Amino acid sequence: MASKVFPNPCRIVSLDGGGIYGLYTALLLKKLCKQDKNFLTKDQVWMFAGTSSGGVNALLLAKYDNPREAVLSGELERFWEEDGVYINTNPWKQMTSMCGITSVFGTEDYLSVLEKYFGDLKLSDLKQRVLITTFNWAGSDAIPPKERHMKPKVFYNFPEEEADREEYVRDVGFSTGAPPAWRTIYRGMQDGGLYAPNPSVCAIAKAAECAHKVLETMKDEKDLPLCFHEAGLGHPPADFQHLQDDATEFAEILDDAMPNDILSNLNVLSLGCGQKKPFLPEKNADWGGLMWYTMPSNPMQNDWFPPMTSVALDGPEEIVSYQSAQLLNSKYFRLDPSVLTLPVMVALIWSVNPAMRAWVIDMIREGAKKKESRKAVTDALDWLKATSWTHP
Repeated sequence: MASKVFPNPCRIVSLDGGGIYGLYTALLLKKLCKQDKNFLTKDQVWMFAGTSSGGVNALLLAKYDNPREAVLSGELERFWEEDGVYINTNPWKQMTSMCGITSVFGTEDYLSVLEKYFGDLKLSDLKQRVLITTFNWAGSDAIPPKERHMKPKVFYNFPEEEADREEYVRDVGFSTGAPPAWRTIYRGMQDGGLYAPNPSVCAIAKAAECAHKVLETMKDEKDLPLCFHEAGLGHPPADFQHLQDDATEFAEILDDAMPNDILSNLNVLSLGCGQKKPFLPEKNADWGGLMWYTMPSNPMQNDWFPPMTSVALDGPEEIVSYQSAQLLNSKYFRLDPSVLTLPVMVALIWSVNPAMRAWVIDMIREGAKKKESRKAVTDALDWLKATSWTHP
């Protein structure tokens, strides 16, 4: 049956978190845009999903009717080269951060950069749908303190009745890109990378939720434009309009529109940050908490952070990619060549110093030129063509 209850194809761009390595993601997007004039054109992408630096990149893209303008103008790259993203101009907090008492980067410094790029924009002002992950340490104010608990918080700017639409983009951008110890807890929230460094499954789940909402509302209300609008899906496909007057086929569509049908319409392009993941060389180690939480994971790979820090950030990325690939099969593509050998946590530490930050930025730009990056981009372009993303 040709008609679907979901836009076909429904295209999603998912952007990983990775601190300053968000610059590498921006460079991959630029390569794709330069080599494919139809990539990221107006109305092509149904939703941009992002975590941490990927969340900021998603918000920058969503400012534009034509997201490729943000990429080709260099706006994403300029953001990750701003001093205010990495510095702390508060002398007292500089000292206390060195002692591990306060966060490394300055709150006002980062907010000033976010205000420069987003001003007073609210999520409702963005030109594209977004899904931005954060983690809510404080829980919901609507729940009594004794029953409250910390939990993930995902921001959306759709459908129109979504309360998150009144949030300022700068505030959401701060929260999604605020890893513990590196940035302050902001409005009770911090980095979504604590649970979703790769937000692909979050995006797939949101798309399924919207499609299911269409199905449910259509059971009671056969006003198709209204159903799609309320679910945040925009306008129904043209080949679906005739169901308004065909009750028999309408019922058949509802019966056939199960999750597999929904998933078959999704195309997800997932971009990582290019980091080569470290490993723990010990295969038999009787370690206690002191070792797990304080000992460097692998100094030979410049991974000076303890294993529990590394696994919390690096482990979930690959399992999410596996889950997404199993759900969508060939409709999911992962663009994440392992070319940046410096662990992202070390890169962040070095970025505090302007001279070292310049070296890290040069390393990222050189990484984007490596043959592994070029090969990965070529493979992505082939996938875009094969899935009719840019060549219908």
